Amino acid sequence: GRVDIGHDVVLGPGVQVYTPQHPLDLVARATKVVTAPSVSIGNNVRVGGGAIILPGVRIGNGVTVGAGSVVTKDVPNNVVVAGNPARIFMDSSNDTKYAEQKKMLAGEPYFGGDPYLTELRKQSQERAAKLAIVRHEPAKYSAAIHELLGSVGDDKAIMESPMFFDYGCNTHVGKRFQMNISCTILDCARVDIGDDVLFGPCVKIFTAEHPVDPAVRLTGVESARPIKIGNNVWIGGSAIILPGVTIGNNVTVGAGSVVTKDVPDNVVVAGNPAQIIKLV
Repeated sequence: GRVDIGHDVVLGPGVQVYTPQHPLDLVARATKVVTAPSVSIGNNVRVGGGAIILPGVRIGNGVTVGAGSVVTKDVPNNVVVAGNPARIFMDSSNDTKYAEQKKMLAGEPYFGGDPYLTELRKQSQERAAKLAIVRHEPAKYSAAIHELLGSVGDDKAIMESPMFFDYGCNTHVGKRFQMNISCTILDCARVDIGDDVLFGPCVKIFTAEHPVDPAVRLTGVESARPIKIGNNVWIGGSAIILPGVTIGNNVTVGAGSVVTKDVPDNVVVAGNPAQIIKLV
């Protein structure tokens, strides 16, 4: 189908725009008849890396689509959307206030010392500290986890203090998530964690990247790439997951490993850099 893209639109790496649509009905699908509703993207839109735009979607002007998001329905003007399915994360009508956050979520270079981003990090630290206070009050503890994170699959998550998140709201965990003490998640980009995932102590998830050029680094400009972790994954203590990595299902990451590239399903990886040492 037709794809219309407006002025001043930036598409991050790996963005996918789909117009073909197959019937849900099995009999109709067997006829191999396909429809292709058009997709339109307005002016001044940033679409973060790995995002997917589905058939028939219309995205308004001034929109930011977070990295890794799946846009299933129309998006109005001047908002930031993120998630799967993508939902409105904030109203970005005040472009000056939210400008650096929009860049960050879209995977573009941004200024990490921006006052609004600094305030969001402060709020995240306060919410993380609250978890230690209410650890043994189940109702308050579950509510505090939901308040800290972008989404939680159920009320059975266990996250031991101390812990550190850059933003918290950019981290999304599935069912029965367990995180041991002293873990760090720098979620400047989206972090997706599946069901039945275990983190050992001192696991570090880094989405943030700084320029290699020393002169550019002094300006305070940085960037971030999303991280995805599948279902039934065990990450051993002090392992480090670097920006842009996707870890498949049923994976074990050995303690102290540094994961620098994507990991397929059903393997054990270990080392620095992490390499496949066993199939499971």
